[in-house]
Amino acid sequence: MMKKTMKKMVALTMAGMMAMSISTGAVSVLAAETDEYVGGEVAGTTSSCIPVSEYEGELDENAPDEGYVLDVQFVNTDAKDYYVFPLFICDLTGDAYPGKHVATVLMNTGAVYSPDAVLNSPTSLCQDAVRVEAGTSKNVRYYIDFNAEDYIAVCNTQYATDDQTAWDNASEFDADQGFYLGAASMQVMVYDADVLDAQLAAEQQQEGSQPQQQYQDPQYQEGTQQENGYTEEQVQQFNEFGNRMWEDAKDNISEELSEGLGGFLSPGTIEQGLELGKSILFE
Repeated sequence: MMKKTMKKMVALTMAGMMAMSISTGAVSVLAAETDEYVGGEVAGTTSSCIPVSEYEGELDENAPDEGYVLDVQFVNTDAKDYYVFPLFICDLTGDAYPGKHVATVLMNTGAVYSPDAVLNSPTSLCQDAVRVEAGTSKNVRYYIDFNAEDYIAVCNTQYATDDQTAWDNASEFDADQGFYLGAASMQVMVYDADVLDAQLAAEQQQEGSQPQQQYQDPQYQEGTQQENGYTEEQVQQFNEFGNRMWEDAKDNISEELSEGLGGFLSPGTIEQGLELGKSILFE
């Protein structure tokens, strides 16, 4: 079981209320029910976080007894196969904060899984990958298990710039404490499956072992994922993806907060304040 320093959920919630503005519509990055995101040649659509007890479809044997279901569809319009790593942004609410919402990234832990996942994610911000064949659509489910041995972790989107920053500001999600995950949106990272397969096979051969791509629970050491066959360039691409997440979240926060304040502060001024706060926190 991995060990990390986790903040109280209430701390994340309060910080989110301050940063995301005072209006219930502040989390504009979230969709009411579904959201579609296009990453290169692959489009992705996700449902909201549906409680297992309220799910209307037929669940497979991998479904948790208690938790959430995310119905996801990937559509590959290219002539190549791709590995698709989804990043889920979930709307966090709590009984103690009626009408308030915080946009959080669902971190990659053993409590979040898909029976269709075939490749571990090299970053804690994205979930394990599904392979989507050329010219096809693929319907998959990701499960969030309340009773997993590992815990559920979420991070405010403003800290989703890289793995270390995200874990330093992550909080354990506990449904028993009156917190809920609702609307969800998704971004995706895609990799050419043939290219990545060849890289993994070459590295495994150099290590004298057989390629292994079946789903395994992510392994971490002191908050950092262990080596898993990805190149530094690929990990850097994921970090750049996290930086883009921060820029998108910052734009949304600034516009919504400025509107909520009746234009008292301009979006540009609010962005400067957010950047200043980020530099103070992480320097």
